Amino acid sequence: MRKIPLFYRILLIVIGVLVFFICVSLIYLWDWLKDYQEGLPVGRMDELVKEIKAGDFNDFVSRYDFYITDFEDKENVINYLEENFKDVKKLTYKKMYSRTGERFSIYADEKAVLTVNLKKQKKGYTVSHLLLNTEIGIDIKVPKGFTVYLNDIEVSKKWVDHEIGEEDAGFENLFCMQDKDKVFEHYSILGLLRESHVRVCDYDGREVPLVLGDELRVSYKKVTFLVPEDNAVYINDKKVDSSFITDTVESDVEGVTLNKYAVDGILNDFEYCVRDEKDRDMLLEEENDTVCLKKIKYLIDAPQGFDVYVNGKKLDRKYLKETGVEVDELKYIPEKYVEKPTYDRYEVAVLGIVPEVVVKNNDGFEVTTKTDNEKAVAGFQVPENVAQEYYPIVEERAFMHAKFVANDLKMAQLSKVLKTDTQVYVVYKDLETQQWMYTDHIGYEFENVKMGNLQMYNENFISCDISFDHIIIKTEKEVFTFPSNFTFYLAYLDNEWYIMDVIINSSASA
Repeated sequence: MRKIPLFYRILLIVIGVLVFFICVSLIYLWDWLKDYQEGLPVGRMDELVKEIKAGDFNDFVSRYDFYITDFEDKENVINYLEENFKDVKKLTYKKMYSRTGERFSIYADEKAVLTVNLKKQKKGYTVSHLLLNTEIGIDIKVPKGFTVYLNDIEVSKKWVDHEIGEEDAGFENLFCMQDKDKVFEHYSILGLLRESHVRVCDYDGREVPLVLGDELRVSYKKVTFLVPEDNAVYINDKKVDSSFITDTVESDVEGVTLNKYAVDGILNDFEYCVRDEKDRDMLLEEENDTVCLKKIKYLIDAPQGFDVYVNGKKLDRKYLKETGVEVDELKYIPEKYVEKPTYDRYEVAVLGIVPEVVVKNNDGFEVTTKTDNEKAVAGFQVPENVAQEYYPIVEERAFMHAKFVANDLKMAQLSKVLKTDTQVYVVYKDLETQQWMYTDHIGYEFENVKMGNLQMYNENFISCDISFDHIIIKTEKEVFTFPSNFTFYLAYLDNEWYIMDVIINSSASA
């Protein structure tokens, strides 16, 4: 066998050594390239994608720092990742522009799910933090001082995007802010992982209703008031200021101008009222969220020729609706013996409350006026100094009546002040036969006599109220007291004051 020359043996050794060093160099180069590749941002992203594909999101969330709002927790993040990476066909990532470091967006098919921020280290890159790419957010505008809650967590002021004042576009004049700062706070809460429950509480901590329109907002109630210029509107006992007056309109009631209050920003259930300059509550009507004063057609019966004043204003004849109206309390008085007066009937329209009615006779004396919710009826009273001239006559006739019913005066004596063809005469004749108050007694007295409300229908026809205690003395030890209260109607005929009618008033027992 031929020996290999020394040269070739040396050459083979050299080639072997060279191949060995080349293989070792390639192995080192491969390891170096691998480490280099892994140290690049895309290398770190490849690792992250593999972890996501593994689907262990509990471990994934626990190992990385997620930037989330105060209103989310770890469980919400896991649910978000599971929902968005479920059944994904293609998982990719794209580099994003960033001035502060390396940033990538991870896509599930075509949807951007995660934003990854990488941080440079001595050897490669590590994950700084992750952001969840969610489009769920909440914008709400509330008066400054209101409190916003998201998922029962109070939203801090850091979420206030900007404030809106009176000088800014979008400012609303709301009643709930009437005595508060005229400023709204616009909350813009982004990065939510789910639809969230929002609550808003007012200045006093009471929850207010919300409505979702173009944006989420507090649901306010709006009411329009039409009230006279001297009236004030109150909501929940708080006076509504003049800033809510938007217009003035003429009422169909003559001489009345109405202020139009457009009151927005009323919260929760509320009560309202309207008061006049004397702080009296007005009667109101509501229709289609518009409140106005109830229109009252009011009748006034006043003696013919007397002056009538309504709310301080003297009525002229244009308000006269009817003349010759019968005086109801005189309907049983026979016209044969007296000339009965009549009323002028006026009709006025007023707003919200029964008017103040004053009636004066021809001498300027104010007579008594009885009023209810629909009508006022004036009397025929005279000044006290005139009335006193007639009190003795009334007292005498009243005592005659009392003595008659107690059988201390005979019909023959009483008939001297009665006309036999009158209704009151028939009544007395019935009393004579019944003797309804009769009891054996040894004497009688009249005490505590009071008279008033003397009305003079004409010079020869009057009425007067009288009350007294009719005391019946049965024995020296037995005494009965009968409180009595009457109205007597007397007519002056043939030089004598005749009884035309007697009314037993409610407080009388005899």
